[in-house]
Amino acid sequence: MKEKAIAEVGSEAGRSLLRGFGTLGNAAFGGWVAKREAARLVTETEGKLKAAAAVAAARREQELTDVDHQATLQRRVERLRIEMAREQSNLEAIQKRALEYAEGDSGNTTAREIDEDWLFRFADFAQKVSDGDVQALWARVASSAAMQGSTLLSAAGLQTLALFDKRIAENFQRFTAAARRLGFVPHVPDGEAEPQQIDRATLLDLGLIRETMFQGAYKFADFRFEASEKADMTDLHAHMALTLRGSEIARAVFRKDEDIPLSEEHEQQYLRHVLLQEFQHKKQLALLPRLPDGSLVSATISKESDIRNMITAQCWWRKTSPVVSST
Repeated sequence: MKEKAIAEVGSEAGRSLLRGFGTLGNAAFGGWVAKREAARLVTETEGKLKAAAAVAAARREQELTDVDHQATLQRRVERLRIEMAREQSNLEAIQKRALEYAEGDSGNTTAREIDEDWLFRFADFAQKVSDGDVQALWARVASSAAMQGSTLLSAAGLQTLALFDKRIAENFQRFTAAARRLGFVPHVPDGEAEPQQIDRATLLDLGLIRETMFQGAYKFADFRFEASEKADMTDLHAHMALTLRGSEIARAVFRKDEDIPLSEEHEQQYLRHVLLQEFQHKKQLALLPRLPDGSLVSATISKESDIRNMITAQCWWRKTSPVVSST
């Protein structure tokens, strides 16, 4: 049955996943074998039920106590059965999506055999995930593990991903989208709101993001800007970025060429925050929009006017002519 299923999968990465899932055991791919400990516990508990029934029959004077004990054990067995059925359903849903991702990925030409210890660790965490969006992350991790050259999430990465719920997953994706587009995520200036309402404190607490420093001019696709020569300040910038752990998880769940959604409005708000942050330290900035021929022209933005009213993204961003601030 398992061999037939493997033969029907088109890609090498998909076949690698099926072989790995077969190691775990699965009703959909060759028969699921429950965890040894869970199976042992259920068998042992059912044995206790039979023993309790025999004792109740032989010792009527303990009937009430035995019935109560038996009912408790029966509820325990039923809870275990429900829990195992739910975990199995979760894992099979993730496995199915992982195969779909692997089959649909253009980079699945070279497969990677998945280590058995990694698979069991993956299954132990993944089976507890019921939310569809978070399941999608786990499915992407599995498909990535089956493709040579893609990120194989480490044991520590799997453990961190196990802490994700729907809200954390959404925050992580939004932060990753901004970081990919800009190269960093600017701090939120005083009095401003986080453009995507990202809970940065939680991402920091999980070790997914950190503060980072870099020096030099800001260079974006359509323009760049830097401190003007008149500004007697350092050009050291502080922003937020993914940690090594956060970057590892991002590579495992988002493909290199994947366009993670970030609206133009949010991108503009982040760039506006960059300028607001720079104006806290510099007297004026040189803004250099890029013309259609690729050349840059210079305009000076002064701090003399109200920066929050002056900087509207359409006035200076994605424009082919420079915008000079008022004085």
